[in-house]
Amino acid sequence: MPHANPESRSSLQWSWLFLFGGGLCLLIGAWFLPVSIGSVHPALLAEISEGSPGLADTATALAAKGRVGPAEMLRKAGATAGLSNFESLDVARANHAPTNANARLWRGSNILLDSGLVTLQAPPTDSASAETLPALPALIPEPNRLALRRELRRNASPGGQAILNTLDLTGWKHFSPAGTSGGQPLEATILLIALLHESETLNPALADEIAALAHASRKSKDLATLEAFCLDALSLAQRFDGSTLQELFAHVPDLSTLAQFTHFANRKEVDFPILYATVMMTGHARAAADYVVKFGEDGVSDLKTAIPLGSRALRTLLDEEKRIATTGTAAELGETATLALRFPAALQLAKFALFFVGSILAVAGWDGVRFKPELAIPGPAARLQPLRNGLIGVLFALILTAVSEPFLLKADSQTDYLAEKRVIPVEKPEETPSNETENKEEGMFENLDLSTVYTVLAFGLVQIIVYLVCIQRIHQIDRMDESSVLKLKLMENEDNLFDAGLYVGIAGTALALVLQVMDIIQADLVAAYSSNLFGITCVAFVKIRNVRPYKRRLIMAIAGEEDAARSSSTLRRAQPSGSASQGELLT
Repeated sequence: MPHANPESRSSLQWSWLFLFGGGLCLLIGAWFLPVSIGSVHPALLAEISEGSPGLADTATALAAKGRVGPAEMLRKAGATAGLSNFESLDVARANHAPTNANARLWRGSNILLDSGLVTLQAPPTDSASAETLPALPALIPEPNRLALRRELRRNASPGGQAILNTLDLTGWKHFSPAGTSGGQPLEATILLIALLHESETLNPALADEIAALAHASRKSKDLATLEAFCLDALSLAQRFDGSTLQELFAHVPDLSTLAQFTHFANRKEVDFPILYATVMMTGHARAAADYVVKFGEDGVSDLKTAIPLGSRALRTLLDEEKRIATTGTAAELGETATLALRFPAALQLAKFALFFVGSILAVAGWDGVRFKPELAIPGPAARLQPLRNGLIGVLFALILTAVSEPFLLKADSQTDYLAEKRVIPVEKPEETPSNETENKEEGMFENLDLSTVYTVLAFGLVQIIVYLVCIQRIHQIDRMDESSVLKLKLMENEDNLFDAGLYVGIAGTALALVLQVMDIIQADLVAAYSSNLFGITCVAFVKIRNVRPYKRRLIMAIAGEEDAARSSSTLRRAQPSGSASQGELLT
């Protein structure tokens, strides 16, 4: 078939170049769309939180209610997050500063302490330390404990009475009993809990659970959970003032969540203001704790990033349990952030569609620009080229999707932020025979996650592409206008190409194992060894189904050519002798 003239070839290459450029434009446009499945794009987060109350607004509102301690904790969180404008907070503090001694010691208002029925004496300390005195040192002095115990005993509710009755327990392992020479910390801690309960500042669910725990522990004599709770309260009371604890306990719904916040404070106290501000701005203590437990240090960093944006940004992260996107850009591409807020599913689908269409166009355009003359000849090799380009484009689109969605395929790393749950002691029920359906083992494919499926799909596409490349090469050799001997030698020369599936499979397995060790993808041997399995299958198909029959055909053709050559040579040798005999007869 004659080749195209240079002018037409040049015009075709320009068309392919435009196709390649158009594909790249689609890929760039998809990359800058502010939508993501496994994470929240910064531009979308900014659009969501526009006009929502900020950290300074929340701190100012707390200071306006006389709650100095929580307001100052939010100021610390703002400084950690890079905020510095707290003029409104300073004005609110000046206008609503605590006036009585109890409020100054508590660093905020409390209905029982503000009633004047209890007068707390400030421990001897310098004026600077007195302004930031934690709750436990404020209640440790004996006059304060006696006054508080007397007032709480006189008007305690049934729940408060159950809490106060734990002062008489003696089976503690980590505390000295109240009333002994070393029992002041335990007594002050129990009185603090009772004070918060009786002043109705506890979360109602938490108040009921504490009362039930006190009653159950006294009845069962099992003080393990009660002592763990007292240790949590003691640890927080040694760090924070009464008003700061009061606001935290007002949002914490249960003992296990409180144990989580205690664990956060013990593990890294410098990050605690960020968690505290998240709770104050969203009102969701359990969601904040679950978020940090799930994402660890990275989760704290994302909360720190979202705090300057406002309360809606924090609430979005907690509700969706997603990280902030780290790939792409925070800049808006036109009004796409608004569109993503209104039509998130449609824009996400458009992003993936642009990735796939753009990848296929870019690969096809680049292949056309390179121009291979052997593929311009009509035949099986030329017919397979569009299919190969399409599969390469799909593979490239899958890679781009994985890079743009890093948290979608990322393994759930185990963080050390999880604290032990608090369970109210109860009498052990009688053992019952286990149900076989409850102990049924999980099926083979029930633990497969998206990361595994994605990896297996990518490895499968790679091996299909390798298979098509091998088939194309066989067809190219077959269509050469050469002898069968030369074709056979060319086939033997391509043995390394025909083994490429195995090499790629081994490399894919090694890469998957490395990514699993680095916690980039889910640790699953199915994903890793699938590459090796696909490679072995690909090589088996190429060599058994395609290479072996074609070589056999060439060998048979060579044998046929040799037989024909021998027959022709015999005839040529026989012809002169026959002519001589005829001449002799004539003579």
